[in-house]
Amino acid sequence: MRAGQFGRYASGDLIHRRRMKIDYLANHPDFIPTLSKWFLREWRDFYGDKTWEDVAETFYERLNRDSIPLSLVAFEEQHPFGTISLLEESISTHKHLTPWLGGLYVCEEKRHQGIGRQLIEADVGEARKLRVERVFIGIRKAENYYKKLGWQVVEGANYQGEDITIMRLDLC
Repeated sequence: MRAGQFGRYASGDLIHRRRMKIDYLANHPDFIPTLSKWFLREWRDFYGDKTWEDVAETFYERLNRDSIPLSLVAFEEQHPFGTISLLEESISTHKHLTPWLGGLYVCEEKRHQGIGRQLIEADVGEARKLRVERVFIGIRKAENYYKKLGWQVVEGANYQGEDITIMRLDLC
């Protein structure tokens, strides 16, 4: 796939399908406690002894609609079940690469339904709307999945003791 495959979200249009919606977290800040608790539970090793309130601070920094950093949230009837962010920095050892898609999370009961891909597509759409030429992502697994979506491997790296793959998606 080429970068143009995300074309239907090129204008930054957010997703409204059936009852599921993807919208700016800035329009739903009341979701932040839930998202923070999910992140803390999912990535306890990364967050160490931080509390959910500490994690929440990172979400409050992403309450933007037209600048980076920003977060999107997938939800139904005011119940969040997924999120993704567009960030200036994600992998601190690679500050020269920017911006990043990061913090992709879908709650367990909603996984394997294509929601992660919809969040990725919506975030890529937001990057295009902001006239970003390329985005990066750091992943531990699913390299082939991202390749099928048009992402290219930049390099392998060891980050915080784990092997990751850094990938790039050209938007122009």
